[in-house]
Amino acid sequence: MEKTIAVIRGDGIGPEIVNEAIKVLNKIAAKYGHTFRYVEVDMGGAAIDKWGEPLPAAMLERCLAADSVLLGAVGGPKWDNIEPARRPEKGLLGIRKALGLFANLRPALLLPELAGACLLRSDIAARGLDLIVVRELTGDIYFGEPRAIEERNGLRVGYNTMIYDENEIRRIAKVAFETARQRRKKVCSVEKSNVLETSRLLLGAEGMSVFLIEFQVKGDHVLHCGLRRGECAPLIAPAAVIPVGASVGVAPHVLGGIQGHAAALAKDPLFHIRFLLLFGRGAPLLCALRIRLDT
Repeated sequence: MEKTIAVIRGDGIGPEIVNEAIKVLNKIAAKYGHTFRYVEVDMGGAAIDKWGEPLPAAMLERCLAADSVLLGAVGGPKWDNIEPARRPEKGLLGIRKALGLFANLRPALLLPELAGACLLRSDIAARGLDLIVVRELTGDIYFGEPRAIEERNGLRVGYNTMIYDENEIRRIAKVAFETARQRRKKVCSVEKSNVLETSRLLLGAEGMSVFLIEFQVKGDHVLHCGLRRGECAPLIAPAAVIPVGASVGVAPHVLGGIQGHAAALAKDPLFHIRFLLLFGRGAPLLCALRIRLDT
């Protein structure tokens, strides 16, 4: 097998991670007789420093021409104060849209050896955790229009548009149901149908009920930031709720990001330590989380 891989080393720890990933790929190629050709691509802060923009057209063309893209990390404090249209994250959003990368799979597996160190209650951790959060990536508030910062009645106002169409919902739902069919055949959609029209569209999309029959899986809906007592144990509270017994959780762009981090916080003690230190409130936040999860 011969494949071309576009390599985006990116910023921060990105180059270090990508270097190690390439070592793994080279070992795989040697063992199984594959040939991988690597094409370097500048994106994010590295591209801003070199080319003046986060995703130059020539770099995007290299990605479109490749068989796969290997991405490290994007962004950092160095570029925090430049204008929004040129921030490193614009490159990440741009490549998602251009390549049609609408589904983000975020697995969370709690190994028995780490059960005592995770943030879940001990009785829940003892049952194990093995789920995949399916996050929609190219719609919702990150990409919706109109969006702007402007002045109204003497005050600066910022606004974004949260928008989905039925096809965007059906295709991400299909990924979730296909994934669940290969696992434990349980899907939980995370939404805010009590206040958001986009979530009501999710519940009303004919694809949801059709998929339940087509893929022969069980389905459930959980309100983001809500705890439906008696139906499921919280994965992590108060930010997100997913049934621990679920196999696959599917969520829109904004909510899916929180759900994915929640899953990582619950299963990975190293992740939650980094996460807490990042926000500078390690002890108080950790204490609050443990109190909440133990109640």
